[in-house]
This record gives sequence, structure tokens and C-alpha cells, in this order.
Amino acid sequence: MKTRYAIETENLRIYYGENEVIKGINLKIPQNTVFALMGPSGCGKSTLLRAFNRLLELNKDARVEGKVMIFGKNIYADDVNPIDVRREVGMVFQYPNPFPHLTIYDNVAIGLKLNHLVRSKKEMDERVRWALEKSSLWNEVKDRLEDYPSSLSGGQKQRLVIARALALKPKILLMDEPTANIDPMGTKNIESLLFELKKDYTIVLVTHEPAQAARVSDYVGFLYLGKLVEVGPTREIFEKPRHELTEKYVTGILV
Repeated sequence: MKTRYAIETENLRIYYGENEVIKGINLKIPQNTVFALMGPSGCGKSTLLRAFNRLLELNKDARVEGKVMIFGKNIYADDVNPIDVRREVGMVFQYPNPFPHLTIYDNVAIGLKLNHLVRSKKEMDERVRWALEKSSLWNEVKDRLEDYPSSLSGGQKQRLVIARALALKPKILLMDEPTANIDPMGTKNIESLLFELKKDYTIVLVTHEPAQAARVSDYVGFLYLGKLVEVGPTREIFEKPRHELTEKYVTGILV
């Protein structure tokens, strides 16, 4: 059976002003997998991730060349609305960023309200509960939905942000080092959550920790100085890397 790709890039180049930070990347990410982008700090991982949902356009100095296809459609085509792209391709950032002045409930509901995606209070309640269940947070917050997120731990805040993204029912979830600023227990919970979420979503995870990529991903791409050095099934990359730079990175020599 032919593999269906959630994301494909063709000769993708990204510039900040005159500085080329992503250098001609060709990449295919299979559907319903966890795909890890790993590499040292400053190698272009987060920039590449933001190309997948057109968030780069919020930076006036950024320029994108080449193609990014989401389920076969070029999202940089003239007739594509970036708002529609961002609904289909959700984003979770490095720092847990729930809205502090909204309740737990309203943090999940805000996107639904702004985009008029539900028609009744009952439908809203059902979607909020569904998203919190999907993010494995419902049982921990169901009796305090009117509390503010300041009452939550760092790991819970990040799962609340994941619930906020899932409430819009995207097809792809981008995660930019989502465990970098939470405690080990929160990290464990989110890593466990990835195994459940990939049944319904394609997840692209940026990480600077090779060990995390090895634990949670099905496929991995190693980025170095804006170039995709190596890509393939995770086990192959870690056990039999083809490129010397990849071997140095996964063994901790290159950081």
C-alpha cells in the first residue's frame, strides 16, 4: 500500500533577510507517526517547524522558497488562506503558555469561540471535555474547570495547551520542544501522550535531546546548520547512522 504523507517539502529554503537558515530541504513525513526533528541549538529546527503552518509569515524578515505540501496541497499557493492552514496544523510551543486570565475551560474553548466552530453551549461543553480527555487532563481538572491555569503544574499547563490545540481538531500537531521547561514527571506524561495521539494525528516534534527522539519517535530527521543531514526510521538512525555527523550527534560527541 502506498504510504500517505502528511507533510512533504520540495527544495524548501528559508531566509531571514539575506541569511539562508534552511537550505534546500526535501522531506516526507508519513501520516499518523511521531516524526522527531533533532539537532543542536541554532540549526534551524524551530524555523523549519514554523514553515509547516505558515507561522513564519508573522516575521516580516522571513522569506520562504520552495514547496510545503500538507496532504498533497501546497500551503504556500496564492489561493491558500494561512488561517485555514493553522486550523489544520496545530502548534504547541516550548514554554507552556495558557492564557492566564482565562479559566481552564475557557483556555480550551477560546479557539472554538473565535472561529465560531460550535453552535451551542452543549456542543462547546462536549468539545472541551473531549479535548481535555484527548490530552489526558480531564480527570485532573474536571472539578475545577473554572479555576485559572496558575493552579496547575508545568506539565498540566502544557497538556492544557495541547488540549487547546486539539479542540480545533487539527490533522497535524507541531510541538516545539514541549518538555524543555517542565519537570520529569510532566515530561513522562507528555511523552506517554504522544503514543496515544499518533493514532489520530501526525506529530512533528522538535527536540534537542537525542534520547527523547529515540524514546518517542517513529522517524527522525537530523538537522545541522540548516541542512537535513539524514532522515529515516528512528531505530535505523540510532543503530546504523549513515552519516558521520549523525553518529557524532546521537553518541553525544557533537552537541
